[in-house]
Amino acid sequence: MITPFRIVILFFSVCLAALLVIPSLRVDLVPQEKAPILQVNYSMANTNPEIVEQHATAPLENVLSQINFLKKVESQSAYNQGRIQLEFDKKADMAMIKFEVASLIRQVYPQLPKNVSYPLIIQTSGKEKKEKSPLLVYTVTGPATSYEVKRKAEEFLQKPVALVAGVSEIQITGSENMQVSVVYDLAKMNVYGLSADQLTSAIVEQTKNHFPGISHDGNGGELFLMIKGNALSVKAIREALVSNHEGIPIRIKDVAKVFIEEEEASHFFRINNQNAINLSVFVREGENALVLRKAIEKTLTQASSTMPQGYQLRLEYDATEFLEKELSKNYLRTSLSVMILLIFIFLSYRDWKYLLILISALIVNVSFTILLTWYLNINIHLYTLAGIAISFGIMIDNAIVMLDYFHQFKNRKVFLALMGATLTTVVALLLVFLLPEEDR
Repeated sequence: MITPFRIVILFFSVCLAALLVIPSLRVDLVPQEKAPILQVNYSMANTNPEIVEQHATAPLENVLSQINFLKKVESQSAYNQGRIQLEFDKKADMAMIKFEVASLIRQVYPQLPKNVSYPLIIQTSGKEKKEKSPLLVYTVTGPATSYEVKRKAEEFLQKPVALVAGVSEIQITGSENMQVSVVYDLAKMNVYGLSADQLTSAIVEQTKNHFPGISHDGNGGELFLMIKGNALSVKAIREALVSNHEGIPIRIKDVAKVFIEEEEASHFFRINNQNAINLSVFVREGENALVLRKAIEKTLTQASSTMPQGYQLRLEYDATEFLEKELSKNYLRTSLSVMILLIFIFLSYRDWKYLLILISALIVNVSFTILLTWYLNINIHLYTLAGIAISFGIMIDNAIVMLDYFHQFKNRKVFLALMGATLTTVVALLLVFLLPEEDR
């Protein structure tokens, strides 16, 4: 038999567990629309969109449309390139689907024109039309060139932030990068009968991947072989073979100079007469943005204190600012509603015990809601809070009716009636699952 004391201990444990999992909840402004999508990208040099569509996009699209669980196919053919987007059902095993797509591409690729590059398969987690936005954007200024400020930001700031759990990407913009330049001698090129296109082809040949064929194992399985190209370096470019002249191998170093230099500046970004760069922090989907923001800010504050004198870090954009304001508004409205209701109940019954039982019931119900939200991996956003507000009203109504009935008749027979009424409301609200997926 479960004693009242054990029930109190059980409810207290539920409340404590809910308090502990609150930092682990995923908080966002609006729900993220997710769909398993594969993109197949390819290029076709010196070709107009009509030829790309006819000789590359159409053959690939026809083969890929046979795949199971495929919901939608979109293709785009442009000058020198094309793209096919495959959207699958959420029940699809994307690891197997990706392998199947790679197998089909491998079969059809020999039939494509020789100037079509080997298609690249990219898996995405959603079909957001807008580009992914950063969570935080900082400005770093310093008494040095923009490239040197960028290098200091990478050395002192980028590495510590990258170690924060939940950070997916860090972008540093506002500075020109270093580039490898190849300056050829026109007189030497004419002597060997070479052109600039031949130099370009020699460099591309050094870095592109090769697909020699298929290897069969003893169990009848097939392995697709790929030989990765050489890393792009000054030494590799210098040693790249261009052609043979009268039996003598001609390399790039024989007709050109290869060196590293800073790219030509296209713009200048300065604050208070100092060069500045932007540091943007992106986070993975489903992370608690509010909790993660505090961890990133703490890490950057500590890391910026180790930078050389004269360097400063300043927060320019915070994506959680609006979310935090909206959450605060919802918390305030909910608190005021509950407070007004409790005051009304106290004035009606004038019994602190009655009021304490009602408050305890609400706290336990909210705790169960938090635990289920955490266990089912549900995102907390503005629409979720609206749903919780509706259920909050149902909980309060049921608690008041149950307490009043028990107070008068000393039994719990009204429980089944309340359960039936609540389930009727829940079933009515479940109609939302019949809406189209994007509205749902």
